[in-house]
Amino acid sequence: MTREYMARAADELIAGVQRHSTPSGALMEGDGPSADRMEGVARVVLLAALRLAGSGGGDPRLAAWLRGVLDAAMDPTHPDRWPPQTDHGQTTVEATAVAVALHLTRPWVLEQLAPATRRRLLDWLESGHWCADNNHVLFGALCQAFRHREGEPVDEAAIWAALDRIEEWYVGDGWYSDGEGRRVDHYNAWTFHLYPFWLLDLMDPDGVRTAPRRELYRRRLRAFLEGYRRLFSPEGSFVAMGRSLIYRFGVLAPFWMAEIEGCSPLAPGEAAALTSRCTEFFMAGGALEDGMLNLGWLGPHASILQSYNRPGSPLWAAKGFLGLLLPDAHPAWAESEWAAAEEPWAHSGPAWLTWAHREDGIVRLLNMGSDGHPAVDDPLYRRAAYSSATLPCFDEGLVDQGIAPIGGRHLGRAAGVVRPDSGAQRVRWLAGGRECTVDHAVLVVAGAEIHVARCRDVVALPLAVAGWHAPTPIPSALELIDTDASTVGRDAHDSPDTALGPARLERILLTPRGNELRAAWATGLGAAADAARELASAVRVTWRDGGADVVLPDGTVRAIAFATPHPDWGPATRAQRVHRWT
Repeated sequence: MTREYMARAADELIAGVQRHSTPSGALMEGDGPSADRMEGVARVVLLAALRLAGSGGGDPRLAAWLRGVLDAAMDPTHPDRWPPQTDHGQTTVEATAVAVALHLTRPWVLEQLAPATRRRLLDWLESGHWCADNNHVLFGALCQAFRHREGEPVDEAAIWAALDRIEEWYVGDGWYSDGEGRRVDHYNAWTFHLYPFWLLDLMDPDGVRTAPRRELYRRRLRAFLEGYRRLFSPEGSFVAMGRSLIYRFGVLAPFWMAEIEGCSPLAPGEAAALTSRCTEFFMAGGALEDGMLNLGWLGPHASILQSYNRPGSPLWAAKGFLGLLLPDAHPAWAESEWAAAEEPWAHSGPAWLTWAHREDGIVRLLNMGSDGHPAVDDPLYRRAAYSSATLPCFDEGLVDQGIAPIGGRHLGRAAGVVRPDSGAQRVRWLAGGRECTVDHAVLVVAGAEIHVARCRDVVALPLAVAGWHAPTPIPSALELIDTDASTVGRDAHDSPDTALGPARLERILLTPRGNELRAAWATGLGAAADAARELASAVRVTWRDGGADVVLPDGTVRAIAFATPHPDWGPATRAQRVHRWT
């Protein structure tokens, strides 16, 4: 990976947007609302700014293009003018990309704009509206902070309040929840560990008043990357869970922010090696079409999209190019290799356990903590495990990973914990007109997973134990070890068209004898499939109050405890709040 390679990749994306834009460059081609059509342009404006700032303003044509886009976008008489920021609107997100871009390219773009354009731009960035009470609070704050840097009147207290707000979502180990509840995902990479630094740059250019706060963010970023680096496979893919996966290599942003801030836990060159693998994984793997990133994972696919996704949305991948701000001589560009961490790693903040198998490099993530939106059972958040080579099952009525009442509705986690090589969760389900509880614990052995579960209030409810939703031809295993069910059966469901190609989900069907059911089983993905089968035939499980003892083939006894309810994990009916900028 060289800086020149990254610059060429950035140029390819910039040229793609330019080809698909209106003559002024301010909107994407098409007939949709202007707010949707400006999205891709605004995000590539940030990418162009990284390219321009990293070259010290050495590309006058790129600077002229940026100024031309802004001239048209801010002209109230131009057909390509950008829409104003509105209540709870997507435009605020794009405005933030523009504000960061202007901050980075001040001498070549902002200071060269016509006075009328500059005035309209500052007025456009003014935020007097509602925004979602999640990572979006940082967007409104950054727009205000940019105006503050330009000497405009702003509510400084509201800007600092946004940074104080995210403190309430901090869960530890450098991780944040994306708003109230347990919405922990890759937004830590492309938002929470970026915008606070830019906010401090704008509010306190000398860094004197905010030095303690910056040091806090640096410590958190370093702690975050110690664990986050373990979500990436040797080939450059990363664990696919949570929303906005179409941003793809935007997840690389915090690795480069840590290099910029001088707090990276990676060895020299490792960030560049990871960037090379991850960027190539997507751009050469089918994600790029005529210079544009498509709506999907590799090829286009609707299954992982969110309601707010538009053709320009994937260009938040621009954040992954932050390394362009570093010169060729920076140690981050040293020659290095990237390798996945094989040993299990407990991420106590989000309650995740990750590990990789040396024979296949697939990264597995045991999810005992992330719960997604409080009122929505989203497969991208509420499954017990994810990996860098699989996607959850989106087929109606099917739940991969774990044990659940057939046809039930996930009501959220009531508890979750991870330990050095195991994890446990308590999940509430609505089925048969009543609420039932599943205590589920997992032990990692030889890269495979041994599960034990106790289900309560399940009388007359059929249950299904499910394994990995494995794409062809990745092998997987699901084997029963022990159960007190009255009947046991099996079935399999094929998903012929997923974002990773055809996939299969195997299930074990259980009927409880009474109001409770206990079951133990083994699962394995990829190179761990054989280990799972061997373990299932050789281990013994002894049930006890609060968990089980697992006797391994060598006679070692491993105690697995269920999770106890956590007082901070409240009911799943929290409403999405909004934040008011005044």
